[in-house]
Amino acid sequence: FQPTNMSSFPDPPNPEFEALYAESFKNPTNALRNILNNPYGKNIFRTFLMRQSAQEHLLFYDAINEFKSLPLGSNAEKAREIFQQYVASTGLFCVELDHTQVQAIEQKIKESSEKSLPSDIFDQYQDQTFSLLRDSAFVRFAKSREYKNWLINPILPPLWPTPQPQEEMVPLPFEDEQQSESSEISYSTSSDDDEVDPNTFQNNCKQQ
Repeated sequence: FQPTNMSSFPDPPNPEFEALYAESFKNPTNALRNILNNPYGKNIFRTFLMRQSAQEHLLFYDAINEFKSLPLGSNAEKAREIFQQYVASTGLFCVELDHTQVQAIEQKIKESSEKSLPSDIFDQYQDQTFSLLRDSAFVRFAKSREYKNWLINPILPPLWPTPQPQEEMVPLPFEDEQQSESSEISYSTSSDDDEVDPNTFQNNCKQQ
């Protein structure tokens, strides 16, 4: 695939950056590996995919890496979790493997012991997922400003745009209403207390 025209970026390019950027398109496999091996780069890539609701393959790839890092004898639960979330058609982040592949993984999990599975059970599907990421998701990502900024500085975390201040919330006049109601109640009560019984008033007059 072809790199984005550098003139589309507002920042003035430099020869070193141009060469690095062009190399990303000449060798996308290495470029993607550099992203996945860099915590900040992978975080930017994941955020980019989340905005497109297309993060399932990257999550699947990372889940397999986590599974492979577990010691034998304690990885079966993680394998079942990967199957339920990414492989099964009902999974939250289903990666849509073909039916034969789904059956093969399910069969291996059923045939395994309760706590242990071969560490390479997902290797074939991880390689397949990497190819999908490289040929589709990374093509889109490499043309983005996020990728360009990461190439300029792959060590420091990304400088996200400063969030805009939210509009100040105007409090509801609840307290004022309470005070008003309180005044009305007080006024009404005061009127009741000051009301004089006519009989009492007449008796007082006779005594005088």
